[in-house]
Amino acid sequence: MNHSTWAGIWAAMGALASAVVTFLLTRRKYTADAVGSEIENLLRLVKGLREIGEDLKARGDDLKIENSQLLAQSASLHDRVTRLAEECAAERERMVAEFSEERRKLVAEFTAEQMNAAQRGASERGAIRDQLRGLATEFQLMAAKLDALQAAVNRMETSGPPSKEPLENLK
Repeated sequence: MNHSTWAGIWAAMGALASAVVTFLLTRRKYTADAVGSEIENLLRLVKGLREIGEDLKARGDDLKIENSQLLAQSASLHDRVTRLAEECAAERERMVAEFSEERRKLVAEFTAEQMNAAQRGASERGAIRDQLRGLATEFQLMAAKLDALQAAVNRMETSGPPSKEPLENLK
């Protein structure tokens, strides 16, 4: 082998070595760029997740405040319903007592009128009958008021506070 052959082999080997070194360095650069790109993507993802977490935390804090307000409002409404139920029960007891007293008076009047009617003549019986009818009408009105009050109490016990309508009719 002569000198020019050896020079050609050495030149070819130099070029091959240069190509291998260039290939390895380029591959290393591309790998570093890919890792850098992945790290940048992960950093953007972490930043986005952190923002979402902060937003969720703020929304959670808002929901806690709203929940506390709703609980306070619910407690207030519960107290109001309880107070109204107590007032309704007291009013019912008062109406029952009033009705019982009126009934006792009406029965006494009716009994007295019956005894007096037996002693009076036929002409007076018509007037007494009219009075008794008036008393019976009053008695029926009192019974209707008591029934309306009882219905309001029953509605309140089953579905909350009564409407004002039945109580307005009692006046």
